[in-house]
Amino acid sequence: MQALRGHDTSPPSEPGIGKRQAPAHLSWIISNFGWAFVLIATGALVLCIVLVVHPWGRIRLGPDDSRPDFRTFSWVSMMFAAGLGAGLLFYGTAEPISHWSAPPHGLAEPQTEEAAKIALQYTYFHWGFNGWALYLLEGKPVFHYNLIGKYRSSIAGKDKLAPGHHVIVVDFKYDGKGLGKGGPVALTVDGKPAASGKLERTVPLLFSADETLDVGEDTGSPASEDYHVPFKFTGDLKKVMIELSDNKLTPAEEAEIRKAREAIGVVD
Repeated sequence: MQALRGHDTSPPSEPGIGKRQAPAHLSWIISNFGWAFVLIATGALVLCIVLVVHPWGRIRLGPDDSRPDFRTFSWVSMMFAAGLGAGLLFYGTAEPISHWSAPPHGLAEPQTEEAAKIALQYTYFHWGFNGWALYLLEGKPVFHYNLIGKYRSSIAGKDKLAPGHHVIVVDFKYDGKGLGKGGPVALTVDGKPAASGKLERTVPLLFSADETLDVGEDTGSPASEDYHVPFKFTGDLKKVMIELSDNKLTPAEEAEIRKAREAIGVVD
């Protein structure tokens, strides 16, 4: 009896080819089908809203005499806690290890003590609470910047505002020279200087969406320890305007930002 032998004529696989090609494939999918992800998520949200207001949403799943085990508030609380808890348990370990083995933006040599410090800093940036606020405290204008609850800066006017109409402006000029840097801040009231200071650090990429963008009150975690939420403004707020000026980033820094955005799945 003769044994049949087969020969594999396919070329040998190149080590690491999948690791190099996967980011390019992911970027291509996001660039070409990102609209589909947004459309599907929007459709799911619309469906949920329809079920809330439509009689179909009151259809009982189960026997006619069945009742929910938990109230709506309890269900929402458990879903929020489960999602946040799963993320913290997994990424609380995986994210710093990933940054330690491959420090973002080449800020340190991989798997070194400096890389460990960078890894923890960027993990805090991701999971920490960040925010800024412009508010009146005892009638005085205050601008507060909060970076993960550790780096805080307050620029406050010394004089109380007189009753009447006022225009308060905060002018921040980014120093550039890389990501997460600071810059001078000028606080003016009715075109006159009220206070000035400097931010030593800023958020490198973006703020977390779950911290909300509030006008007239703070519905998320407080940006400043000066007040407790919701800290509603009791005056008459006419207009809030945010103006972005031309940046001073170099082409290399802009390429670094694009690379970082692609790494976390954010595309223009």
